[in-house]
This record gives sequence, structure tokens and C-alpha cells, in this order.
Amino acid sequence: VFCCWILNSIFHSALLFWIPLLAFGSDIVFANGQSGSLLVLGNTVYSYVVVTVCLKAGLEHTAWTWLSHLAIWGSVACWFLFLFIYSHFYPVFPIAPDMVGMDSAVYGCWVFWFGLVLIPPLCLTRDMAWKMAKRSFSGSLRERVMQMEQMDVDPDRIIRASFKTKTSDRSAFMRILRRTRGSEALLNLCPGAYVGRRRTTSIATSEDLPPVDHGYAFSQEERGAVTQEALIRAYDSTQTKPEGR
Repeated sequence: VFCCWILNSIFHSALLFWIPLLAFGSDIVFANGQSGSLLVLGNTVYSYVVVTVCLKAGLEHTAWTWLSHLAIWGSVACWFLFLFIYSHFYPVFPIAPDMVGMDSAVYGCWVFWFGLVLIPPLCLTRDMAWKMAKRSFSGSLRERVMQMEQMDVDPDRIIRASFKTKTSDRSAFMRILRRTRGSEALLNLCPGAYVGRRRTTSIATSEDLPPVDHGYAFSQEERGAVTQEALIRAYDSTQTKPEGR
């Protein structure tokens, strides 16, 4: 996985550098007669890198919250704001004299804005295609559940199928472990584990108790004979509570 991410980043870097370089290769002339310098190209490429990285982070997100939006879109906005402020540091501060007017040079170039709309999405086209193909043909359980929830379909069927697969895998593992020397002592370290038909807990249980390999969540209101609201309203809070010993 690490090597794939490294190769993917090299692919992105090549596109982010060479496409702007070719776009500025004809010495773009601005309205004031100036041509695109190396600094203009560098800040243009850096702007595309920031946008591409933030979009890639959004592409890998699984749960969008307000913090996600703040981090992703806020990072893009901060870079554009920083370039504007940094271009006006000199001569107020004795630093970066070569950056004077850089905001006007970059933001006033139509090639920059055209590339901003085109290049970052172009870099992520392969990532998007791979993610869509993976979700369509070999998606994880979480991705399949998310898709079914988006279509307002109950994902209970695929969850049960996945649980049966995991249960069979665990049963095979337990059978192998029981044949291993010292497995009794190992399983005694895991409360709730089973050796054969016996449960390794400190509480005495029946020999015929079937193994419980899973749990489930439930609602207090689900198929109840008396609703929780009715139960609460039936209690008279004006009466004095009996004193217990």
C-alpha cells in the first residue's frame, strides 16, 4: 500500500509540474507588459499542489463533518490568503522583496485560473476511476453498507452474509488452535472463548451452552408490549417512596 501511494504521488507530481510548465512555456504576457517569471510558475504550481492535496484528502474521507470541511476548504482559502498577504510584506518588513506584486501576477493571469479548474481534477481522475471501480466490483462491507443506505435499502442481508463468513473463519481458527499444544492455557487468557464445548470463564456454565460468537444492539422501544413513555407516565411521582433497609 505504501509503495502504491508513493508511485501515485510521483504521478501527481509529474502532472502538477509539467502541465503548468508547458502552459507557461510561451512567456505569457500580462496586461502590464510583464511576462511570466519563474516565481509566477512556482507559485502557480504550489497553488495547484495545495488544491490537489486537499481534494485527495476529501476523496479519501468516509464521513464528512464540519471539521472536515473546515480543514479541507479552509486550507485552500488560507493558502490564497497567505499569498496575498505575503506579497505585501516588503517594504513594511525587510523580507521577500522578490514577492512584491506576486498576488497580482498570479491572480491576474487567466492561465492560472484555467489550470486551477483543469489540472487538480485531471490529477485525481485516475484515483476517482480506481475508487469507483473498486466500490463497484470489490467494495468492502462498509462501502457496500454505505451504498445501500444511500439507496434507502436495508443492508441487513449483506451484513448477515459477512457475519456468517467471519463466523466460519473464526470456527476454523478455533479448531486449529484446539489442536495446538498449550491452547487450553492460551484460551484461558481470553474470557468468553471456547475449547470444545466448554467455556473458559470463572462463572460455572452448562456444558451444553452453545457458543455465543456475536452480540447485537437493540432499542428499548423495539416491539415492546409497553412503550417507555407509557411506563414513565404510569409512575406517580407525587407518592412518597417506600423506605428500604
